Amino acid sequence: MITEEVKQNALSVWSLASGSKANCTLIRSVKTSVLVDLGVSCRGAVKALSAAGADMSSVSGVFITHEHTDHISGLQTFFKNYDIPVHMTEPSYLAYIMGKGFEYRDRVTVHPVEYSYKVGDLTVQSLAVPHDSAACVAYRITEDNGSSVGICTDTGTPSIRLLDFFSGCRYVITECNHDKVMLKCGVYPEEIKRRILSDNGHTSNDDCAAFTVELARRGVKNVLLAHISPENNTPELALYTVSEALKEAGCRLDSLVCAPRDTLYRFI
Repeated sequence: MITEEVKQNALSVWSLASGSKANCTLIRSVKTSVLVDLGVSCRGAVKALSAAGADMSSVSGVFITHEHTDHISGLQTFFKNYDIPVHMTEPSYLAYIMGKGFEYRDRVTVHPVEYSYKVGDLTVQSLAVPHDSAACVAYRITEDNGSSVGICTDTGTPSIRLLDFFSGCRYVITECNHDKVMLKCGVYPEEIKRRILSDNGHTSNDDCAAFTVELARRGVKNVLLAHISPENNTPELALYTVSEALKEAGCRLDSLVCAPRDTLYRFI
């Protein structure tokens, strides 16, 4: 189902879930729909798609960023009910299969870590990013008319390569996971704190702010802050930190918002 509102835009992007518990994003063009990650239950994804004016039968593929549970927990039920291609990098595929004994292993399309794949009128490109998984990728999804959205929800350190990868995107979804002070003073075990703060952990508000400034300098106009920790961050603090950095740098965006953890949100 494609509404008149969607027809007026090159791309439509919906956050179905974002955070430490579940992650799933819908990207739609006039002709094609894909999901990035399926960390929600299959039933939850179907319900959210319906609210977005879509349904699972319209989805042409699911592209997994990495094999952590909050990005793949809905897959097994999904495979039982739908014959829709799932795309995963080889290291993540092998780690998931070896760890879970996944009975639907033949239903996954396996790719090298960095690849480009055409589905309908969308081109999906991946880029390796540092994270404590077997592999983790960011995606850039481009509609045939040139409209692009960049998605990176898990990375310890946003890199120059990632900045180059997202250059020219009008829309970017980027991780803004934690406030360093809240994390260091919080109740997490020290080992978990070190993991989150490491170069292979998650992006802090400060690092996200610096990254967003550089995105703005490269023409990005709209940023959605994602994967916000409920224990070590708040949407208000994330927005304030990034907004102040943009102000100090003399940069402006058309929109800067936070993705809700468990509520459907239309970004574009």
